[in-house]
Amino acid sequence: MIRKAFRIFSFALLLLVIFIGVGWLFENWRGSREWEKSKKRADEMGVSLDPADYALPGISEDDDLMKDPVFLAEWNREIDPPLRRIGSMKLPGLKQRGIKNLSSSRGSAFEFTQYFDENLSEEEAVMRVSEIYAPVAARLDLLANAILSKPPQNLDRNHWDFLREDAEVTRSIINQRSIANAFREQALLAIRQNRMSKALRCCLANARLSKKFSNLNLIDKLMADALLGTIEGVVWEGIRLHRWSDRDLKTLATLFPIEMDFEELEKIYHYETAFGVGMVDYSEEILQKYLSLWQDSSAEKPDKPNVKERVRHWLNYRGPAGWQDWRRSVVLKQGLDLIDAREEWAHPWKERFNNVVTIDIDTYEPSFHPLAPFQSSISGGPIRVITRHITQNRLARIGIALEQYYLKKNAYPETLDLLSLNFPIIDLTDPQKRSLQYRPTDDGYFTIWSEYEKEMSSSPRALRIRWLFSEKESFARSE
Repeated sequence: MIRKAFRIFSFALLLLVIFIGVGWLFENWRGSREWEKSKKRADEMGVSLDPADYALPGISEDDDLMKDPVFLAEWNREIDPPLRRIGSMKLPGLKQRGIKNLSSSRGSAFEFTQYFDENLSEEEAVMRVSEIYAPVAARLDLLANAILSKPPQNLDRNHWDFLREDAEVTRSIINQRSIANAFREQALLAIRQNRMSKALRCCLANARLSKKFSNLNLIDKLMADALLGTIEGVVWEGIRLHRWSDRDLKTLATLFPIEMDFEELEKIYHYETAFGVGMVDYSEEILQKYLSLWQDSSAEKPDKPNVKERVRHWLNYRGPAGWQDWRRSVVLKQGLDLIDAREEWAHPWKERFNNVVTIDIDTYEPSFHPLAPFQSSISGGPIRVITRHITQNRLARIGIALEQYYLKKNAYPETLDLLSLNFPIIDLTDPQKRSLQYRPTDDGYFTIWSEYEKEMSSSPRALRIRWLFSEKESFARSE
């Protein structure tokens, strides 16, 4: 009986080993086969997976902004207070809490009286803020000189280096956004001081700073658009107060791109696809980086263990070598599908590649194949954001044209057709080729918006991406 049981056990064990071995070989074969098919398709589409093909052009030492002592000191936050919005810099004499930014209606006034608890007129508040902010304004003048004296260049490490080194990319984004916000705040203050040349210079510095993102990746593209967006509030505030000259407006109009650069965007997605494939090779290293970052902070934030588990699910797969090939092929296929759908990029709400069901990793129960839940971070979502930025740029350019009309006629036109446009007619439409909406208001201002925004998000705040110029707060609320 014992011998029989032993033989049965041994036979069962042998079958199990054979089953696992065959399964192991099958997974290696299947993963390798899928990877070769995906690579062949990438080659046919001209998508390189070699990081060397995405190398950034070098820059001379004399033109390197990182070698400029003024810029480097601000970049490394060696000067107190570090550059930020006025309400976040902890300047003595200013209230730091409860400071509201520009209204989401993009036309309401920014009140400087909110920086003080006592009752002051707006003019008195502007004067007080100017005195307190003077040392920071002097720093920004020097910083603008440094930025505008250098050619556009990249300030980030290549993302491939991030996999091997540290989170310098995140630090770079935070630094540049902080500097851009500081220039924006100085420009808003300069407009109230009627120092329009200074306000324009701040806009030019931010426009140049936005061009510092020259890496071919979506993070830099989206961040460049966000930095350029800091200029829009300044433009609209100058229009609201009728402070810009015709010459200023002509200069500002050149800062906003007219149309989406599909060729640039396609190159970006080529890079992102190659980068996503490369992340598979470094998945274990990335996992360890994330876990080390959260090692000391998980007890402070209850959601951190949940985040760690998500990272484990996404990155920590162990098994046959073919599973890695399978993962690469999944990432590559999604990237190629996205690039292949290029003709749909102009209509992102219809994009077929953005209708993939997102898997909730918290409730996911794995199937036999552990790679079944793997989803690439590459998707059509960023195209929607980029298209939205294009819509906002068009609205800004029309606002500038409206103000140029006002300077000549001392009133805004009844319709946009009366504008003598010196830019393409496409500026008058949203990405779906529908007309942008414009209406003069009873008090001599105007409101302008895009119906396209209603299709971008169900969020009430998203539906208020419009510019409303009116002294009537009740009218602003009713919109």
